[in-house]
Amino acid sequence: MKTAVIYACVFSVGERQSAARQVADLTRYAEASGMEKEMILYLEDHYQEDISLDALAAQFRRTPEYLCTLFKAATGETVSHYLRRIRIHRAKVLLMERPDAGLREISEACGFHSVSYFGKVFREATGFTPQGYRLGKR
Repeated sequence: MKTAVIYACVFSVGERQSAARQVADLTRYAEASGMEKEMILYLEDHYQEDISLDALAAQFRRTPEYLCTLFKAATGETVSHYLRRIRIHRAKVLLMERPDAGLREISEACGFHSVSYFGKVFREATGFTPQGYRLGKR
């Protein structure tokens, strides 16, 4: 139950998700087996690191293909999409909590090693540039 509450908090703060999406996320998480939950928690704890599918597979001693299938069945999204969603959420939080922090600092803290790629992904996910999001949410 504790991990489900953590999961709900991670994705509800600052997100413009519908209530239905939040319920669906929690339902999938609650129905996930031990390994899927461990993968979710691992990604949430290590999102700022450079995580490859091969490294994740090595961490859980499974093949990348098996992990992809397992994760998609449990969460309804790919590992890379899920990781990107965690990173974008964290970037939103940091943009608001640290208004004086530069975009490079925030992008690196969220696991993006290129500011331009961070900007592109952020805009695709939110419809705003990181700076536009920061200014629009004040």
